[in-house]
Amino acid sequence: MVCEFILGRRGSGKTEALYDKMMTRLSEQRGKVHLVLPEQATFLHEKRIAPLPGNRSLLDLEITSFRRMSRRHVPLNLLDPLGCHLLVYKLLKDQKEKFQSFRLSEVTGGVVKQMLQAMSEASMNLLCGDDLRKKAEELEKTEQCGDLPRKLQDLALLMDASVETLEGDTLNENELLLCLEQRIREKHLFCGDLFCFDDFFDFTAAEYRLLDALMSVGADLIFAFPHDAQDRRFRKTTLAMRKIRGMAQSHSIVCDVLPVYREDGESALDYLERYYSQRGASPFPGDCSNITILSGPRVCDEVEGIAKELSRLHYEGVPWGEMGICFRDAGKYLPYIKEIFPLYQIPFYYDDAQSLLHHPIFSYCCGLLRLAEERWSFLSVFALLKSGLFPMEETACDLLENYCLAHGIRGSRFYQEGDWIYEDEDFDLGTINEIRHGVASFLKSFTDRLGRCRKTQDYAAVLWDFVDQSHCAHTLSQWRTEEETQGRLLKAEELSLGLDRLGELLDQLVAAFPEDSFSTADFASLFEMGCRVQKLNTIPPGIDEVEISILGQSRPPVKDIVFLGGVNEGVFPNYISAEGFFNRRDREFLSADGAFWQRDSSFFYDNEMILVYQGLTLARKALYLSYCTGSEDDLEGGPMEPSEVIVRVKELFPQAVEKSVTAEVRGDDAEIFFSTERLLSALPMALRNADFQDRWENLLAYLRQETYLA
Repeated sequence: MVCEFILGRRGSGKTEALYDKMMTRLSEQRGKVHLVLPEQATFLHEKRIAPLPGNRSLLDLEITSFRRMSRRHVPLNLLDPLGCHLLVYKLLKDQKEKFQSFRLSEVTGGVVKQMLQAMSEASMNLLCGDDLRKKAEELEKTEQCGDLPRKLQDLALLMDASVETLEGDTLNENELLLCLEQRIREKHLFCGDLFCFDDFFDFTAAEYRLLDALMSVGADLIFAFPHDAQDRRFRKTTLAMRKIRGMAQSHSIVCDVLPVYREDGESALDYLERYYSQRGASPFPGDCSNITILSGPRVCDEVEGIAKELSRLHYEGVPWGEMGICFRDAGKYLPYIKEIFPLYQIPFYYDDAQSLLHHPIFSYCCGLLRLAEERWSFLSVFALLKSGLFPMEETACDLLENYCLAHGIRGSRFYQEGDWIYEDEDFDLGTINEIRHGVASFLKSFTDRLGRCRKTQDYAAVLWDFVDQSHCAHTLSQWRTEEETQGRLLKAEELSLGLDRLGELLDQLVAAFPEDSFSTADFASLFEMGCRVQKLNTIPPGIDEVEISILGQSRPPVKDIVFLGGVNEGVFPNYISAEGFFNRRDREFLSADGAFWQRDSSFFYDNEMILVYQGLTLARKALYLSYCTGSEDDLEGGPMEPSEVIVRVKELFPQAVEKSVTAEVRGDDAEIFFSTERLLSALPMALRNADFQDRWENLLAYLRQETYLA
């Protein structure tokens, strides 16, 4: 039996050494080889392994994750995120009178999310309801622990109720892993197979038990860990190795270590990887022109600066696909990216599942529920009519809206049986009444049906009929064709999946609450929560484009040029305030006994250190770091500060290139030549300037020659 560690820093060749051992084992035809990775990393490794020689032997190679392994070999059904939220929503609704630590007037999506996170943390520590109650009894004897004992009792109540409710299903993958561990020990699964682990820094309690089970049946294990004994960023990895060694010794397995070393390059990026965490390191003495720091007064300025640099680099010969952008939190940046990048004709792919709430078909259904809930308020009526999916001409909608604004029409007056009689010389009353009767008769039939609904199956039938009779399928098909014609393939795919996802959501709501009774407002809240939780996953089209990734949610690939955006204090690194169902003080009490609760605030700190290391080592040739210096909204507070990452990079590279960027159009800005819109905005400014620059004179001469200008 083999237990081996391949250790090295980023870029040292750990993964290549692991691949070599895998291919050697496959060529020997001694059992199967399983490459186990974090869920987000499987696709990247599949792309890297596919072109390797020896494809015939790859039939015995399985690229998998802990979740995929457990779902393949365990008959339990793992609920998807929507199923988990719906179950916890139901349990909170049924058990809310029994809670001791808080009182619920209504169950909201935020409360569901907090309780689901608390249940997930408990199961991650392999705790059941009895364990939580026992800990609550211990803490009741401790002074100054506040409501924590009652919170643990409430959490135990919820976890017990979930076990009783679920039959053949489970809320989390930890239970699946424990079942797989039991099957491995009982049936001697994977005996003689080789398991290789890459891209991990640490494992959960359930994953450690699975590793122990694999050792017990004679499987060989090889771990490729990023590690340096002198670097505090790898503290978690050091502890993980110590724990694995202890398990191996209990099975009389000797652990081998294969260190791999990267060549100590002389570039600024090599120096950054090596000395970022070493306090007291001397400033880099060489050329650091491949490290650039961008700063802008607002988020839109920062995005504009990134767009200009991307365009310039592409003009100089760098393919779009060899440039990537990483954020720790892209929430404020995405709207500006979607607005600004097309101006510079930058193709991009955002590596994140999109919430269904913003899909047109779901917004349309939410609009009908809002219309019934708000009793035909002006905003709810015209938000629905202007959705693009309502069967109505745009000019007719504008005419009706202007008439209603002119005469203050809203509520029941909109669907009154008689004609409107408000004479107005600007409108043809006959046309207005004809439009209004058509809209009101169509919508009133559905709002009346919603008013009679109580069961989820009744609400689902009304929404589906509403979508069907609005001919949404035909409209979405037209929109999809237009997006494909414009080359926006991801948007076209999102539109094509909308109706299928709506059907799945309605089916799950009916299955989760077959006998429960809901008011229209409660069902609207439940439906909206489902839309927020349910995600629309799209497959990247695989064309030459800039990939935008979120550190901590995906595994960003290594690129020639990498931009780290939003490097502001409190954003990157994001030392999460451990708030939620358990506050910071609660977690201090829980983590005082490390064997009971292992995911305390120090876990988040270590995790952020690892993400900083990943972000700073993704670039092969050049690294850009950007941040904004002011708040996007004056109401949000004062100026924003650069993060400790920017401060540390400046300490190591005092000669690094620093640029101040802005979204304002300036005539002396060379990068505006990459955007037609920006160029045309700056042209009048240059024409008014008596001191023309050479490039403007050349541009004007070219345009006159090509007869673009008279």
